[in-house]
Amino acid sequence: MYLNSSLESCRQVSLEIFKSHSGKEKLTLQENSKDLNSSNSWSALIFIGGSKFRCAFIATFSTISLLNLASERFADINESEYIKTVKDFMREYCNLFAGKLKAGFELETDAYLSLPIITKNYDLENIFNTTIDNIEYAQWSIGEGNMSINIEFCFYEKEKFKNYDFIKKHLENDDSVDIDFF
Repeated sequence: MYLNSSLESCRQVSLEIFKSHSGKEKLTLQENSKDLNSSNSWSALIFIGGSKFRCAFIATFSTISLLNLASERFADINESEYIKTVKDFMREYCNLFAGKLKAGFELETDAYLSLPIITKNYDLENIFNTTIDNIEYAQWSIGEGNMSINIEFCFYEKEKFKNYDFIKKHLENDDSVDIDFF
């Protein structure tokens, strides 16, 4: 897998951003949860792309898990606002992670972010307009106990952009990010 050197940095940064965003420091990286009931889950997607690459950051979550994982952020929310607030929370999480990653890509090439999307269903082959064999991806979960969100990081056009070392260096060394949306 081409992304190995940078994927561990992506995992760690996604965890640190989620800890900060949720206000819960006890969260850890986990193996992907097979128990996440897809009929009760949502996916937050954001795309990072440029002339040399296309990638997607996808966080799949259930409302109940997210309310548990970020309980401090939702403490003062009226129950009727939970769904809207959970979706907004996940959109912002995607923005934070993608903005950090985009800043690393900008060291080497042009890079742009999409707006985050919340959906029940998605198809990677349709998103990238290619077969699954041409999509490089990694999966991990962030959570505590049996509550988690599942992460997929997908990358297309890997042959055009093989050197990811600068991403790892950027993610491990940069604390500030300016985010530009297109």
